[in-house]
Amino acid sequence: MHDLIDHLRKMGEDRVIDIFKVKRTSPDLFDRVLRLFYVKRQPLSIKEICEDLDADYPVTHNIIIKLVHIGMLSLDEGSKTGNQFTLSQEGIDFYLNYSTIELDNKIIDALSKKHSVTILKLLKNKEYSWTDLRKDMRVGESSMKSVIDDLSNLGLIDKAQGEYSLSEDGVSVLDALNSLSEIKFTPAFEVQIKMLAENSQIYKIIEEIEGVIKKKQVRQTDHYFTPNTSVKGKSYLRLRSEVPLSGFSLRTLPEHSLTWTNITDRRKHDNLWIISRQKEEIDVRYPAIIFYLDFLGARIHKKIVKKRVQMEISDKQVTLNIDEIEEPKKAGIFIEIKTSAWNDDEARNKIAVIQEIIKDIVMDNLTSIDQTYYELT
Repeated sequence: MHDLIDHLRKMGEDRVIDIFKVKRTSPDLFDRVLRLFYVKRQPLSIKEICEDLDADYPVTHNIIIKLVHIGMLSLDEGSKTGNQFTLSQEGIDFYLNYSTIELDNKIIDALSKKHSVTILKLLKNKEYSWTDLRKDMRVGESSMKSVIDDLSNLGLIDKAQGEYSLSEDGVSVLDALNSLSEIKFTPAFEVQIKMLAENSQIYKIIEEIEGVIKKKQVRQTDHYFTPNTSVKGKSYLRLRSEVPLSGFSLRTLPEHSLTWTNITDRRKHDNLWIISRQKEEIDVRYPAIIFYLDFLGARIHKKIVKKRVQMEISDKQVTLNIDEIEEPKKAGIFIEIKTSAWNDDEARNKIAVIQEIIKDIVMDNLTSIDQTYYELT
């Protein structure tokens, strides 16, 4: 249910290997540090991390600096002392997937070495003799022997009658590596504008904009839960239930998702907002999620019900939502135009894209709205 974006950025195999190289320097501390940031969701200094984990400062400092270098952590811009760090959006996306995969530290160590992954991939396709493997790899005998010995000792490759092949464990490791490599990152920026129209003429006007495609018509019920005030920025947890209003069938059952969002910055440019945020969204089962939230003591802070017609202009990577807020009742029809971006420069460039679309919305008494739906209600 991610927003439409012009290109999906994936983790990539090289990036995963770089992360493994950081992990191999201190495997247990690496996992504990990432888990601490993921659970806390707030800026932490190295001193605070050491106190929380009862960890050695120099080793922790080394891990933090390397995690910043590979983009898993970032220096918190709002830090008064300038030495606090936070989990980046890429760090959130990675940890959410990484935490579900079990890889022995020895295997991590082996995969971090040069040529290991290439050899595993070659052996996945067919069996190789030592001579043929060296010929395809084009590496020195001693380097080759070192990697082969490591992979053999870990049970990732087998040898029978002079031929090397990939073992079942080797296949599993390659699958895990591929899974991490295919992680799709969530864009950390959003450009948007909200407007208020007085009558339903807006539906026809937007449908006639060149390139607009109607995706779906739904009723969304959003429950906002009491925010964790310990997290800097503007943080909220939202449970969304989405019921289709058209084209209903057994294949289009209601969807339920839980979204955590932390807005770290919000700036206005020419009536549009550039929002920098951290976000995590997961599909959940209903009503089980209600039981768990209630069991954990979460309390609903606000409920918003709206009827939404969602459209998009695919070649411009822009989403258009036409909303009628039914609870609490709000007069008028709201138009939300938004797109995602990877960084601040791209966000500024996309302002011009949305401004061109706005020019096609010719209508009297169309008012720009600076508030979010949460703030409006």
